[in-house]
Amino acid sequence: MLAQVTKRENGFRATLATMRGFTLIETIITIVIISIAAAAVMIPFMTSLGGSPKALLTQQAMELAQGESDQLIAEKRASGFGAIATGASACTLPMLTGFTCARAVCYVPAANLNDTAACATVTDYKQAVITITSAVAGNLTAVTLLTNY
Repeated sequence: MLAQVTKRENGFRATLATMRGFTLIETIITIVIISIAAAAVMIPFMTSLGGSPKALLTQQAMELAQGESDQLIAEKRASGFGAIATGASACTLPMLTGFTCARAVCYVPAANLNDTAACATVTDYKQAVITITSAVAGNLTAVTLLTNY
């Protein structure tokens, strides 16, 4: 049986049996449990990093598509709405190694800006579809709407 040892703490008498706190064993067990839980969380995270090169290529493809979209808008501002030729064409910006780019510009009606069926009918709206292709990341398509305003 534990002997009642008294100790003066801030002027009060307290016994070891009534003193509160964590023991060394309790602290070590807590650290072990937290370590096991952290390992369980980190395994899927580390596995997902295996696909990160594809994520990086996808991000680069998005930036290339955004750059080409910005180029179209700059061409419209510099030369006007009519200067943007309709139909399929190559992109104007240089591409990174491993990427190819194609763009298709088509007139679209105001009632449905996604309707490219009547592409030859002149309207005040042009839809530009920019497709960036990479052998690793696949195709990424960005759609930009140009207006005659």
